[in-house]
Amino acid sequence: MSTTAPIPVSILTGFLGAGKTTLVNHILRERHGYRFAVIVNEVGEIGIDGDLITRQEEEIVQLSNGCLCCTVRKDLVRGVQQLLQKGGFDYLLVETTGIADPGPVAQTFLNIPALTKLVRLDAIITVVDAEQVARHLRDSEVTREQIAMADFLLLNKIDLVESSKVDEAERALRELNPHATVLRTDHSRASLNQILDMQAFDVDRKLALNPELLNELKARAHGDIASFG
Repeated sequence: MSTTAPIPVSILTGFLGAGKTTLVNHILRERHGYRFAVIVNEVGEIGIDGDLITRQEEEIVQLSNGCLCCTVRKDLVRGVQQLLQKGGFDYLLVETTGIADPGPVAQTFLNIPALTKLVRLDAIITVVDAEQVARHLRDSEVTREQIAMADFLLLNKIDLVESSKVDEAERALRELNPHATVLRTDHSRASLNQILDMQAFDVDRKLALNPELLNELKARAHGDIASFG
């Protein structure tokens, strides 16, 4: 692990069933040249393909492609520090639960001194179900937060929806978050060179959209910033 270049971090979020599990497995199986570490709540819950797992040591699972998977149920900072101490990776993926607001997770990488010199927040990637997005936007504040915080929006499952409905869904996403890059996908198959190591997270741009963002993040993170998922 380099001591000079902070390791990029991508936060993967999205409502239940949107396709986060598929995206993680897609990333891990692609030929990309990265050595990933992945932080999840539970390996079984995210569904990391069983044939990728070669060795498990307590909370850290070794995958056959050289990647690491760390299960973190509560203390995200501790999980990141464990991985940094173990080393052997050059990109960190953090997958949140479907009902989690990504704001406090992002705050962890922005404001924890023990981490800010070692890692950098590269992007928040939100996976959105094209079939369900209208209902989720109407009924779920968490979904709206996940979309509003995103740098990349994967409008997923477009193969299951009429093109006019996909267009309608994309308009709704752009209305809520005009600065995010929207990528249309099926089976979460996004081109990795479009979403990884893009230095897309821009606090100033998010503040332009919502001047109270930092105060809101601090308020939401207070008391549970170490809590994951």
